[in-house]
Amino acid sequence: MNVQDRRRILGPAGAKPLAFLRTEQQEKPQRDVRTPRYTTRVTANSNGSSLVETESMSLLTAVYGPRPTREQQFRSNGTVNVVLSRSERFPTGQLKELGAFLVSVLESCVCLEKYPKSGIDVFVSFNIEDCASLADYLVQLIPGIVLALVDAGIEMTDLVCAGEHEGTVVCFGDAGNKIVGVWADEGPLPSDNVAELINACRDGYTLQRGLVSTFLQQ
Repeated sequence: MNVQDRRRILGPAGAKPLAFLRTEQQEKPQRDVRTPRYTTRVTANSNGSSLVETESMSLLTAVYGPRPTREQQFRSNGTVNVVLSRSERFPTGQLKELGAFLVSVLESCVCLEKYPKSGIDVFVSFNIEDCASLADYLVQLIPGIVLALVDAGIEMTDLVCAGEHEGTVVCFGDAGNKIVGVWADEGPLPSDNVAELINACRDGYTLQRGLVSTFLQQ
């Protein structure tokens, strides 16, 4: 005897059951391993900090300040200091030279007039090293320092970033319209293709600045 279950609502004749794709079979988007990963508020004892990680390096930046300086002479503008941790891959003198270069870049964007008679100390540690040149580090060093300064609440006029091409790094500000620093691992800049070099570095700057801006908007 054919008995119909009246408690069940039957579908129309010829209907086919829905087939759902299994979750584990769905293709997951692959992350580009070359894209840096940013993290802020990494250290608890600093005013601001950041961690930049790529497939070949890991850079930890900690910012202390602004804090009063011990100088007796009054300074209307604050000062910024960059210290790079010792590295077996690079000599100390070269790291000090790079630190001085980073200071000049930061002085172009940090509002030092807001911090009279105060100092801002930036410490960078190389946690993982797998790069042959300082130029490769510099492209990630600058965003890491900028993010740590933002995390510390330091006022800045711009988000400076940089691009690299054939061992030369060009740092830009003002949406890429202003060059605020040039670093070359191997001697002076080549005189025959300066325009090409700057344009290539500007493309890298645009990419880095976009990544930093996107992270800050999250």
